[in-house]
Amino acid sequence: MSAPPALFDCALRRVRRDRAFRGNSSEFETLVAGELVERLEGVRHQFRTALVINTGRGTVAAHLRARGIDVCETDHGPAFAAASGAILCDEDRLPGELGLFDLVVAPTGLDTINDLPGALIAARRALNSRGMFLGCMMGAPSLVGLRQAASRADDASGFAVARLHPQVDVRAAGDLLVRAGFVLPVADRITLDLSYRHLARLLGDLRSFGGSNAMVDRHPVTRKWYRRLEEAFGAAENETGQISETVTLVAMTGWSTDS
Repeated sequence: MSAPPALFDCALRRVRRDRAFRGNSSEFETLVAGELVERLEGVRHQFRTALVINTGRGTVAAHLRARGIDVCETDHGPAFAAASGAILCDEDRLPGELGLFDLVVAPTGLDTINDLPGALIAARRALNSRGMFLGCMMGAPSLVGLRQAASRADDASGFAVARLHPQVDVRAAGDLLVRAGFVLPVADRITLDLSYRHLARLLGDLRSFGGSNAMVDRHPVTRKWYRRLEEAFGAAENETGQISETVTLVAMTGWSTDS
């Protein structure tokens, strides 16, 4: 049986990740790091070693080190990896021996990889016999307003193409954890209600988070189409001059064993 066609362009993912490195920290990145740190604070298990996948600016890794945990970091972006001394690798090709870590954390990147089941299996295999996995990704439903604006811009242009990549919902995330072999799997949803004055600010946050379009089958954005997108997005402006947008974060937790 042949492998399914790739949804995401791996080289473009790295380019997008390096562009995120050159920008400022996004609101999404800050919120995700805070959510993961808060969840770890509620876990009584004592962690000694941890692997942080797609460490980015190292917020989660710094928190773990402050707790006395020995941390190994990876990133699929060359710039982030070089800046933090992380290992450059894809999420489904993690470094080190099997069963090496007490904790594996994936703050970002899981929603834009071709083999999400494979990445979760790799994370489980990196854990020791009583290890914990904690991951977070942008899931469904997210960016409803932006998707609607893009659809209206496409309608005005006379064609429709995929502008934003597919998203995993909570139920599918839970099923993927089970499929990857995790026990005590939990997937839940965190809804972020955000406000923007300009479309450019929202798109900037998406780029800084590494969440812009990296699909293989994508259509170039022309200036004319972008102006239509701005008009459609701006039409939802409220009385305060803000445009509301919703982002759904899907948080995933699983253990290597239930002992």
